[in-house]
Amino acid sequence: MQHLMIDLETLGARPDSAILSIGACFFDPDTGFIGEKFYQRIDFSSAMNNGKSDPETIRWWIQQSEQTRSEIVSPGIHHREALINLYDFIEKWSAYYKTGDTLQVWSNGSGFDIVMLEHAFYHNPPWRYYNCRDVRTVVELAKGLVNKKSVERKGPAHHALYDAVWQAEYVSAMWQALKKNDSKFTLRPSFLEVCLNAYEADNEEALNPDSARIHREIITEFFKKSGLLLDSINVVEGVV
Repeated sequence: MQHLMIDLETLGARPDSAILSIGACFFDPDTGFIGEKFYQRIDFSSAMNNGKSDPETIRWWIQQSEQTRSEIVSPGIHHREALINLYDFIEKWSAYYKTGDTLQVWSNGSGFDIVMLEHAFYHNPPWRYYNCRDVRTVVELAKGLVNKKSVERKGPAHHALYDAVWQAEYVSAMWQALKKNDSKFTLRPSFLEVCLNAYEADNEEALNPDSARIHREIITEFFKKSGLLLDSINVVEGVV
């Protein structure tokens, strides 16, 4: 299993924001299987002492339900201990699955969870920077194929582990739909070929084989000089 979904609950959106809880799970997007899970709640005082808070985020937490607020007021462990435990969790199961440098780490937004953890790990996290993946990119690509709301959430919102699992489940559903739909795509002729065919269709009666060849050469030369020769580019049907 080479995919890990991570979710954080925090007191801000900056890279150095206080981290309140960490949720993570290994998953296989090809099957939707959810593997080993990780969850740690961080003591509120420890979180505040090791990160910054944003007044708007604190106001948002206050406005949430009692169940949601329990994520920040329930007992937890020290900030550093939680990070060590997460590091060990990732190292242990990465070794088990023999992911090596291929572990792909996901979060909901390219500038939030992963960036915060990389800052907390002093830019030495247990993954490679080039293997970071963004949930929102997949959601955008899968529009019209899968709506994340159609995937059942098994637990309250704004709980780091339940959010991580739900994200892994709907990313898997979208991943599979995209791979299945990819087989239905057809390739269209290059832009140059479309133009040439259209020209010949409009002048079919006036062109004999020789003049048609000459006209194709003239038009092709024009495209070359104009920097518009797209002969090697194929376009997915429906994309202009």
